[in-house]
Amino acid sequence: MGDFIKVFRFYRIKFFQIIFVFFILLIGCKSPSGPANDNNENVIQEDISWPSLKNSSWPIYHGNSQSNGRSKYAGPSAGVVIGKIPASDILSGITIGNDSTIYYTTDTPAELHAADYNGNLKWKVSLGTTTSTTPIILYDGTIIISEGVQKLIYAINPDGSIKWTYKCSNPIPNLSFNVGLDTTIYFVDLSSTLYALNKEGQLKWKLTDSRIYGGYEQVITISPDGNSLYLLGKKNYVIAVDINSKAIKWTFGNDISYTSPIVDSQGNLYVLPNTSYGNRYPLYSLKPDGTIRWT
Repeated sequence: MGDFIKVFRFYRIKFFQIIFVFFILLIGCKSPSGPANDNNENVIQEDISWPSLKNSSWPIYHGNSQSNGRSKYAGPSAGVVIGKIPASDILSGITIGNDSTIYYTTDTPAELHAADYNGNLKWKVSLGTTTSTTPIILYDGTIIISEGVQKLIYAINPDGSIKWTYKCSNPIPNLSFNVGLDTTIYFVDLSSTLYALNKEGQLKWKLTDSRIYGGYEQVITISPDGNSLYLLGKKNYVIAVDINSKAIKWTFGNDISYTSPIVDSQGNLYVLPNTSYGNRYPLYSLKPDGTIRWT
């Protein structure tokens, strides 16, 4: 009888230990989305519907218009090379259509290539001298790309034929363009001018401001509600442009940053400047109004 009581007490203690550990894990577990919000609640990051982009796994640089690189796909698990596509210099990213067509550009000569899932070249389009822009795929399959030196924006049909071109006043070295909820296409040229084109290639409006950075690292990010553009500045980490008023509404930071801001589902920004403080490089989280949430 004594042995039975000892065994009972032992397993009872173990049972309560397991329950205690489970309880601690339950209350301490945070969402995989990152830090809690301002109310100390866990926030689940969700995909933001963006009907102006092609409904594919990767239609734009960084995967979506918020530049956060989120994907519902797990990605490769073994790191095994399954194929290779011959290409010359590549300065841009790669995008993917909903039929698994892979789009990428080569530099010198500047060409847009389309390859199938197995790496076979489907077609290519000569763009001119040089390009560094990642192709973006609109909802109807139209591919938007630029030729930087010749100052041309191209719209390419899914079969490789040219749909339209738009001539800018200055070179366009952007790493990526973006497209708004209403299918407006946004990019910046070397003269610090922000352009807004409609999907037919006609100019809607433009904003020239010496604070806007026009170099290669420029990647435009858009807020989840589609009302704000976030750009790199010449002397600012972030420049926020209000789409409705077509004006700069705030800036953040006092130096250049070479990485674009990213935006979460709640509209908060995350900024990694190029400036160090001693040996420390800060990471900022900003509220949509440009004030600091945390550092």
